Amino acid sequence: MKPVKGIYSISVLGLMGALVLSGCKSSAPKPSSKGITEGRKEFEAREYFLSALKERTIGNEAQAAAFFQSALNLKPDLAAAHYELARLRFTDNKMQEAYQHAVTASKLDPANPWYLLLRADAARRTGQMKEATECLQKLSELQPEESSHWYELSLLYGQQKQYEKALEAVLKIEALSGLGPELIDQAKALNEAMGKPKETLPLLRRFVEAQPQSVETQLYAAQVYMELQQLEEAEKALKAAYELEPTNGKVTLSLADLSRLRADRPGMNRYLQQAFRDPALAIDYKVQTILQLLQEAQGDAALQPVLDSLSAELCIAHPENAKAFALRGDILSRQEKNFDAIAAYRKALQLDQTQPKYLIWQQLLLLLYTTEQWEPLKKESEASLELFPQLPMPYYFRGVALYQMKQYPQAVQSLKNGLNLCSGDKSLEEQFCGILGDAAYQAGQYAESNKAYEKALANNPNSVYVLNNYAWHLALRKESLTKALEMSQKANNLEPGSPNLLDTQAWVYFQLGKYQDALVWIDKAILASKEDPSPSTLEHKGDILFKLNRAAEAREFWIKAKNKGATQDKLLKKIESGTWVE
Repeated sequence: MKPVKGIYSISVLGLMGALVLSGCKSSAPKPSSKGITEGRKEFEAREYFLSALKERTIGNEAQAAAFFQSALNLKPDLAAAHYELARLRFTDNKMQEAYQHAVTASKLDPANPWYLLLRADAARRTGQMKEATECLQKLSELQPEESSHWYELSLLYGQQKQYEKALEAVLKIEALSGLGPELIDQAKALNEAMGKPKETLPLLRRFVEAQPQSVETQLYAAQVYMELQQLEEAEKALKAAYELEPTNGKVTLSLADLSRLRADRPGMNRYLQQAFRDPALAIDYKVQTILQLLQEAQGDAALQPVLDSLSAELCIAHPENAKAFALRGDILSRQEKNFDAIAAYRKALQLDQTQPKYLIWQQLLLLLYTTEQWEPLKKESEASLELFPQLPMPYYFRGVALYQMKQYPQAVQSLKNGLNLCSGDKSLEEQFCGILGDAAYQAGQYAESNKAYEKALANNPNSVYVLNNYAWHLALRKESLTKALEMSQKANNLEPGSPNLLDTQAWVYFQLGKYQDALVWIDKAILASKEDPSPSTLEHKGDILFKLNRAAEAREFWIKAKNKGATQDKLLKKIESGTWVE
């Protein structure tokens, strides 16, 4: 038995009033003159009432409410009109008015269950829980065989922490129409509130005894038994379910849950593999299992191989389902198997062409970015833009790919297009403006570059990336060097010990002509590089030494830069001539 939840769903729309007043005309009467007889008032009130029903039927609720009120003006004791007007006020969310009319209707006709039902709902919605409970108590006396009254009464008792009375109502429902999962859940919540969770067990056993041949019953019981830590009874229920349907994947999944609770990892893995290989088991059950295991895997590295295996089985059992491959991609990505994850995401998108999921696209683009596959990143981001032209991130990834491919003007345009879609998201704007400043500089658009960097710093004054790159590019152009030095110093204070940041500050000092300071900072950069300085850092030290009139040492560092892979013509000229070339 599953009691009807929600006593407040009134399905008989004015039935009683319509029956009482049937046979009357449905058009609205003309206003009456003063001094009319009571009989005339009653007649006109009925006319207004029937007109109101007609207007409500065709959706004219405002006119219907006006007609109901006109009926009440003539005949204030017309209970049906109060009832119908209360229902309309519910629709308008005018709860206090609805409550007043419902109360009046039930007082005028206290034996009418529909009026009591509406009054109970009105009282509940206006926070008058005691009155709502009293109304339901009267309803249960008027209609003692109606289990929905007892169910709602149980809920109300529970809300008022009258747990014993709430449980009595549950037992009354059981006597009327039997037990069901919803009722047992209610009893379980009540018993747990009283600190007696095991008091639910007799109810659960009776439920199973009443339907021993139902797999769903046994599965539900097993789940509750596991929640109550009654593992032996859970096993008994699951064995019964397995005997009834040995190929039922939901049963196998529940057996895996039981094994997990018993810390039986081999048993859990065996049952999970069996369930995941079953194509008849809906994929959503399997996905939910993987998501649960993902949460547990955060503190249990041993679950990673299990997740890998299960996600692979998911794709085999459901080869045409995009969800399987998307989840497989997520698992592989978490394991940093990026190239395999990329293949899985591409398969998911191939299968989900009718309703492609943007999150899958975003994961694919992110992995292509992470693995520095610039040409594929450009291609895939352009494909995603055809589907999601209103979203900013595909423009970002396309801009990054074009930047890395040295197509700087195109990169600038893509990044500006995406920036316009950031909708005031400061963090996202900072991300766009940082790379936009770099791309605009390389495109020779120096004013655009400065503007982008300034906007990025306005959103985040402590962006180390922007502070460093802005300072570096100003130094290369020998512009605003005092500002460049301030930004470089700030970047180094925010992130001390970074060879790249130290190199930038050295170069700013170099451009300022402070060569001794430049030497101090370039040596810090080399030291921070742990004996593996970049070619550019080595070349910079050579440049600084040359300016300090140490030409022979300078040439040695230029040669070191060449041996580390630097091949610029300018560097080769320095080595050949032994002279610094600007």
